[in-house]
Amino acid sequence: MTERRDSIQFKKNIPLSRHTTFKIGGPADYFIAVRSIKKLKQVVEYANENGMPFLFIGGGSNLLVCDRGVRGIVIKNGIKGIRRKGNSIIARSGEKLSRIVDFAMQNRLSGLEFASGIPGTLGGAVYGNAGAYGKCMGDVLVKAKIMKRDGNILDVDNDYFHFLYRWSGLKNSGGMLLEAEISLSPGCGEDICCEIERIVAERRRKHPAHDVGCAGSYFKNLDPPRPGARRIAAGKLLEQVGAKAMRVGNAVVFEGHANFLTNPGGAKCEDMLKLVDLLKKRVKERFGIELKEEIIYIDEEI
Repeated sequence: MTERRDSIQFKKNIPLSRHTTFKIGGPADYFIAVRSIKKLKQVVEYANENGMPFLFIGGGSNLLVCDRGVRGIVIKNGIKGIRRKGNSIIARSGEKLSRIVDFAMQNRLSGLEFASGIPGTLGGAVYGNAGAYGKCMGDVLVKAKIMKRDGNILDVDNDYFHFLYRWSGLKNSGGMLLEAEISLSPGCGEDICCEIERIVAERRRKHPAHDVGCAGSYFKNLDPPRPGARRIAAGKLLEQVGAKAMRVGNAVVFEGHANFLTNPGGAKCEDMLKLVDLLKKRVKERFGIELKEEIIYIDEEI
């Protein structure tokens, strides 16, 4: 069902399970996919003028949405575009990160290989400072264009984001990335391709199959015990408390990696949250460590 308001055509009561990789989530009161900055600005200004809460989503790869759904407007980012500028790539935030990695390889630009196989869009990757193999988005982003929640658009540099491990300043401001300039280096196309293939193959060995609902690593790795040391892998702690294959209802810990929680079919958000609580309690009791979620939980009220 659709509803038109001030020339904006919203879809009503769209299940967000269709728009998250967990395949979990109740209906959004209003849902709209935007494919241009102009349309995004129009929707944001409409929401603000009418006192309606709104939420930005991208590929939905790092979200757990409650079973009751979302009261307000869910805006799905479909703003795409990608081009080369010298040794940099300028990409719009709705582009899949995988496509940007491929574009870099095709242009013989090195430095983004670490992002190979990471699901979701550029916008989500910058929002959560996604990374792997010791590198993250904050290491390669140099400039960006963002939209604040009042609809104003700003040009900013890397310092604006205050990047930390799996964190950016967008989590505080609630703003949305529109496009980013990613600084890379000239490289050998064959070497870049081989590194991407190696990383993708390794991720396939560790990760659930694509047809299984999963949002990626559920918990953050822990700060290193001393400067220069590696972070403590949450998956290792979970494995030591017998997490693998644990389940609550249809929410299941992946047998191949204890930090992946999965929905093989029919899981509810309630099941997932109960499983999360159980896992956190086991780690707390065994190691005295409080695990912190990397996954973003979206409650009914946004």
